[in-house]
Amino acid sequence: SAPEIPTIDQAYSKISNSITVEWTTVPGATGYLLTAEDGDTIIETTVASSPGTVTGLKAATLYQITIRSISASGRSQASSPKQAKTVLAAPVLEVGSPSPDSIFVRWDAVYMAIGFSVSVMRANGLGRIWKENTTNTSLTFSSLEAGTLYTIKAYAWNANGIPGDDSTCNLRTSPRAPANIEVFFDSGSLKASVSWTPTEGAFNYTVMASSDSSQRSCSTALSSCSISALQCGTEYLISVSASNDAGSSRSSAGTLKTAPCCPSDISAVLVSSDRMEIAWSPVRGAELYETKATAGFSVVECNDTAPACTLSALDCDTKYNITVYSFSEVRGSNLSCSSQYITTGMELTMLSFTDV
Repeated sequence: SAPEIPTIDQAYSKISNSITVEWTTVPGATGYLLTAEDGDTIIETTVASSPGTVTGLKAATLYQITIRSISASGRSQASSPKQAKTVLAAPVLEVGSPSPDSIFVRWDAVYMAIGFSVSVMRANGLGRIWKENTTNTSLTFSSLEAGTLYTIKAYAWNANGIPGDDSTCNLRTSPRAPANIEVFFDSGSLKASVSWTPTEGAFNYTVMASSDSSQRSCSTALSSCSISALQCGTEYLISVSASNDAGSSRSSAGTLKTAPCCPSDISAVLVSSDRMEIAWSPVRGAELYETKATAGFSVVECNDTAPACTLSALDCDTKYNITVYSFSEVRGSNLSCSSQYITTGMELTMLSFTDV
């Protein structure tokens, strides 16, 4: 004969997609068939013993639960039904860190929810817990630590105050801007080396060198990097920002004025048998020019703020290596200027250059 009909002791929901059923064991039963009906669908599952759980249900939905016992001789009739309602679904969270000390949390409305509870704590479990209840669908938590991993947990509750499923995610707050920025400029290679103090929770750093006409950058996970191919005689805004998976920090900024460019369009005119006038186009940012003529151990120099200089006491019919350097008290000196050869002559009035 068929086994006895079970009696449901209780049916309840702790997870939004399932209902757990408890019943009195039926002698001789080898299993039990649980059935959940909501008027639209019927879901069945077979379990070995009490308690048993029916899964695949809809959240916040009233179900009619019945149970049948199973044995080698067949199935029993369905038990008297018992009603149970699945709890509310978990909010689907979207989180972000708009500033180093805050986390923003938002979610869509949850069916049958009248309120929400959201909490934030450090992922390592240390420190305080921030908790807020709200009827809105967004919250901002402030006074947090920069670059720190936090765990965010949220759930909804219904009109009876019964909590639903919780939703949990982790987020690291965005880092603070790097501090103690130092810039070293190599005028010979037109390269800037930038360093800073590392900031908590930063995964990467980006350095930008911006001028009115160009922009250069470098990125690194370390605390320094170099920007090459800068332009001479140019003022750059140097900014350093830190970033992690939550976003980027504000930039820490400073300025860099690169050394003036090397003079160009250089021309030479023989003024007398031992004097030569060198002229060139003015260079942006240069405050002083140094012209140097060398021939063996002989060195003749002149300095001037104007883009011209007269070299005196030169030897006739002598090949001189001429270099014109540009200087600035603020920008530094440009010592990378190339040299050119000039050969003097007793009767020459205009001399041409030959690149070294």
